[in-house]
Amino acid sequence: MAGAFLKQARELGINATIISMSEAEDPNVLESAGNAAEGFIISSSEPAIKTDSIKRFEESYKNKFGRLPDVLAANAYDALHIQIAAYQKCLGGKECMKAELHKTSNYPGISGQITIQPDGSTSKPLILKIVRNGTFVRYEE
Repeated sequence: MAGAFLKQARELGINATIISMSEAEDPNVLESAGNAAEGFIISSSEPAIKTDSIKRFEESYKNKFGRLPDVLAANAYDALHIQIAAYQKCLGGKECMKAELHKTSNYPGISGQITIQPDGSTSKPLILKIVRNGTFVRYEE
């Protein structure tokens, strides 16, 4: 949907900088928007260093799906692993799992370092990315 939005905005002559969230870091957005995605900015997070775990995940994902994982795949992978650990520790007990999830701090995730805040939201180090030559790259001023 974001790709169609970018394309239609440009077709209507809207040349403003368009900004979105990390979930828009999707190859399908770039494919459907084509050149209209140039200059599109998103908030994102990614690990500062690609650990062996991250490299293994990327290689496994690419072998299975023929492309590198997007931000949604990395987020889902991390969420599932955090939830499984809480489930195993708590044997599925709802209140125990909630407490365990809220203890998550500086989890070294595939998608970046994850901390779960008291309100249940998550935080990760924020970076900005921009589309240049048809790909998302770090936005550096």
